[in-house]
Amino acid sequence: MFSRVPLEQWIEQLSSWTRYLHVDDNLGAWDEHLATGRGSFDFDRFFALLRSAGVGPMGALMEMTEPESQVASFEWLKERGLIAGHGPGREPR
Repeated sequence: MFSRVPLEQWIEQLSSWTRYLHVDDNLGAWDEHLATGRGSFDFDRFFALLRSAGVGPMGALMEMTEPESQVASFEWLKERGLIAGHGPGREPR
């Protein structure tokens, strides 16, 4: 997120409207569309704030240009228990 507004305030104000996420990472200078975990965004904190605000499961777009980065992002988030599902082009486990 590129904002001077604290993440907590974003979640507080928008959580009741949040139904879908565009997910990617960056190093803080611009929207680089990096795979999650390869930048500086604190996804653990972000998802913890969403959960504490009562935001349930939702759709998400892995917003990377390379398919390998999309799969890596999905796996990275899933390994941390931040999302559930079977991922792109994969059978449920």
